[in-house]
Amino acid sequence: RHHIVLGCLVQLSSFAFGFCPNYIPSRRNYQQYGFSTTELSLPKLLTVTKVQGSDVSSTPSKESPTTNPSARSVAVFSLMNSLGKKNRSFGIRQLENDPDFLGLEKRDKAFARLLFSTVERRQGQIDKVVLNFARSKKSQKTKAIDRLCRSAILIGAAQILFLDVAEHAAIHDTVEVLRMHPKVKVSKPQINFVNAILRNIQRKGMLELETNTTIYDNIEPWLAKEWIETYGDEKANSIVEASMNQSPIYISVKHDPQSNEAEHEEKLERIRDCFSTEDDVATILPHGSIEIPKHMSGGGVSQWPLYEDGEWWVQDPSASLPAIALHNALCKLENQQKEDMHIVDLCSAPGGKTSQLCSFGFGKVTAIEVSKKRTRPLKENMERLQMEERCEIVVADGREWVPSSDSSSPVYGVLADVPCSATGVGSRRPDVLRKSADILDELLITQRELAVHASDNILAVGGTMVYATCSLLKQESEDQVKWLLSREDGAVMETDPIMPGELPGFDDAIDENGWLRVLPGVLPGSLKYCDGFFVARLKRIS
Repeated sequence: RHHIVLGCLVQLSSFAFGFCPNYIPSRRNYQQYGFSTTELSLPKLLTVTKVQGSDVSSTPSKESPTTNPSARSVAVFSLMNSLGKKNRSFGIRQLENDPDFLGLEKRDKAFARLLFSTVERRQGQIDKVVLNFARSKKSQKTKAIDRLCRSAILIGAAQILFLDVAEHAAIHDTVEVLRMHPKVKVSKPQINFVNAILRNIQRKGMLELETNTTIYDNIEPWLAKEWIETYGDEKANSIVEASMNQSPIYISVKHDPQSNEAEHEEKLERIRDCFSTEDDVATILPHGSIEIPKHMSGGGVSQWPLYEDGEWWVQDPSASLPAIALHNALCKLENQQKEDMHIVDLCSAPGGKTSQLCSFGFGKVTAIEVSKKRTRPLKENMERLQMEERCEIVVADGREWVPSSDSSSPVYGVLADVPCSATGVGSRRPDVLRKSADILDELLITQRELAVHASDNILAVGGTMVYATCSLLKQESEDQVKWLLSREDGAVMETDPIMPGELPGFDDAIDENGWLRVLPGVLPGSLKYCDGFFVARLKRIS
């Protein structure tokens, strides 16, 4: 009897981990499907052990659970759909666009997001632990039922290994999700298989996690090698550790061009208080961003205070630095007034930096964006912030666009936040940590083309260009600026160094060239978990 049940368990593994047996194997040959006798022996899977008053060998009840979506069901089904896509880029959007997710209570939304994002960040380690108990010689299948079972195992394992969740709930409630899918029907043996895997992870998973995995399992080896070679072991570890944590949410507050610094400080304090409670207070950062307290994170941003009033927009502190650096330089120009200046924001979507430039009171801001689809939220943001009259949005390739010949105002400022690998935003987008090095080839060419065109054909002599990336790779950042400065043809550019005290809180990120290199996990205090960024400020000499 044990022999028959064991064969059934191996056959069931095909649903979750990609085995393709043509028959139920006998005891002597089941190892060819990837199981060892110590990993999936019947006594180990069905050993009776008391956990919080329940039986480890027990499976969820036969009764049909409620069909109302739960945080776990939404997370599992969204992960299942994400696994079915060839391009899993930014998988969290799969969750956030799910109507069932949008219908959850605030607390459940936060939990669903936590479950999904933990799997995204820690999937390398989770896979190693899971495969220790159910090894596969073939890639995971893509059928719906296979992806559903695999998603339940990943979500359940994430709770057991990384989250402070009661183990009974982590297993029982996650396995119950398999009965809740409206279209995919999961058989009792398949449910039992998922339950058995999670029970084994409950018993032995932490030991496996601690002895046979590291945080580097969650990122591509080539990327880890780059970071270690560039920044050294200590800083590379800090970067990876920071990428394994959810970054706080920050906002930038709209400037009133007519107000002075004291009045803007008062406005920051008023908005901070709108987001604060007695136990959970928002924080004003040294350079002016506001860190939103955790109690706000579960709800939709559009429900936050003063959203409809257009007083702020979501923006990471690091992402706000390029526009501030450009503004500081242009304020020093002689015989030029801000209200007369024409500024160009290349690659402008989703619009945070465009919003800053408009908020600073420049006379005209032209936002260039190659993707028509991405200009829609940009336009919506400009309207909400009541800045549409100050901003001209142009759908065009930044490598080709030039100011109209009849323009009476030269372009004295260009912000070029160029497309990049986005390896500095791994905390928000774990998918970027698993990209192939092949993505760099085309990006490096595009970056140079944008920088050259902006400096040669858009920027006026005496003007300032800020070159920025959210990449932690020097090939996309420092190396590109060095190349631009060393050109023998075209515009002559020189570094306009960022000075200590100019960007409060970021002095330690200024390098010997006067460029800014922000590393996640390295800066102190509230800036520890801000995104990785590179900013170089250049002036056109001739």
